[in-house]
Amino acid sequence: RVDGNASCHAGIGDVGNLPEAVRGDGRGGEEARGRGAIYFTAPGTQISGTFTGGNTLTAVIFLGSRSFLNNASTSDFTITSGTTVTAPSGLLSIIGNYTNNGIFTHNSGTVLIGAGGGESASRTLNGTMTGTSAFNNVQFYGFSGHTKTFNANASTTNFEITPIPINGSLIVTAPSLLSISGNYTNNGTLDG
Repeated sequence: RVDGNASCHAGIGDVGNLPEAVRGDGRGGEEARGRGAIYFTAPGTQISGTFTGGNTLTAVIFLGSRSFLNNASTSDFTITSGTTVTAPSGLLSIIGNYTNNGIFTHNSGTVLIGAGGGESASRTLNGTMTGTSAFNNVQFYGFSGHTKTFNANASTTNFEITPIPINGSLIVTAPSLLSISGNYTNNGTLDG
């Protein structure tokens, strides 16, 4: 549980507000793997630092509104009711499931929904993904045979499906209504 600002820079940041089970060696969640989720509780605070590469966050659950100041990678990403999360203006990489029961502000950034080779092949996107919670750029990235499923209507400016290898069979299952107002790139399969 994080009640105040969380800040981590190049693995040696100020994570004094993180509990010991999450704090680990100060790498913003590196030691939290296998120990459960990180809960962000205090509203109106920021998340800054290095949360990519070897410093990725574990599953995150937002109980209070937050803003990312830097690119971030996480496993599951959950926004609870009454909460607003502002994505980084660059890249938010999610290798788990996406659930939005609050407001997701895209901040003109890109959301990458992917899965590593050792991860489960199926991912879901749930909750509100239209209106004030629409995506700017959404990219689906994964190994052949993986499936990503929208369980609710969604809107985005740009939409891309990229399997590994490039001619693989990554499948994205569309919702009843998928609105794409910009570029659409499909190197896999859009089902639905």
